[in-house]
Amino acid sequence: MTYRLLKGNLLECDQDLIVIPVNMVGVAGAGLALAARCKYPRWYDSYKKFSNGGRWEQCAFHVYQQVWDPGYIVSLPTKTSWRLPSDIELIRKGLTELKWYVTREDIKMFALPLLGCGLGGLDPNDVLEVIDEVFNGRYWPHVYVMPNDAGRIKNDDHYDGIRFAS
Repeated sequence: MTYRLLKGNLLECDQDLIVIPVNMVGVAGAGLALAARCKYPRWYDSYKKFSNGGRWEQCAFHVYQQVWDPGYIVSLPTKTSWRLPSDIELIRKGLTELKWYVTREDIKMFALPLLGCGLGGLDPNDVLEVIDEVFNGRYWPHVYVMPNDAGRIKNDDHYDGIRFAS
């Protein structure tokens, strides 16, 4: 297992980098993306400009760096349009490149939500399997579980020992 599940507000966590689930058209009108848009308006401006520039073809995520905590905000697409459900393969691609990025930048602590599980409709257990597969024991991202998703996670042997911290 390569992650710890924590209940809490992702936007209030003490990490070097946080991941915000987004679409590829620059709309942050609901869910965690909207909350991030309100808290970090400069991040939103940067993400929207990146999206409108058609840059998703070259990159699996967008990084916004700021001078205060968190130092990095990563926009990781979970779907191509806000109108569509989330795509687990798009998430896998983004997490694979994120793994490379955090290694290169020597980022030790980062947090992400259960990508695509809120408004995107994915099963949290499937997303946890992708996180485990991509980070394969090397990293320990903090996966913040939003209250609505906590009850949807299996308590089988694969997830034995996961501690829900508050």
